Amino acid sequence: MSVTIFLIGFVITTLFIIGQFKEKQTEDKLRIDYKNYYERYHKERKKNHKQNYTNRYKNLTINILVSLFLGGLQSIRVQRKSQVFKGGI
Repeated sequence: MSVTIFLIGFVITTLFIIGQFKEKQTEDKLRIDYKNYYERYHKERKKNHKQNYTNRYKNLTINILVSLFLGGLQSIRVQRKSQVFKGGI
């Protein structure tokens, strides 16, 4: 009877100690994540503005219209989104 009580106490004590270690590891991890969060988001960054693509499309239509009305039968070479279109009119 005393052996079973000892084993139950040993298991409970072991689980308690393991829980304390896990809690300490989790607390340290959360502290590091919290520190990294504020280091990451409180730096002054240079804004990276997106490119406006409307000017590209405007140039595309102007090039096509100029080649249609002024160019006659010449090939059109237009770059649009890193693709090159060639075609005869």
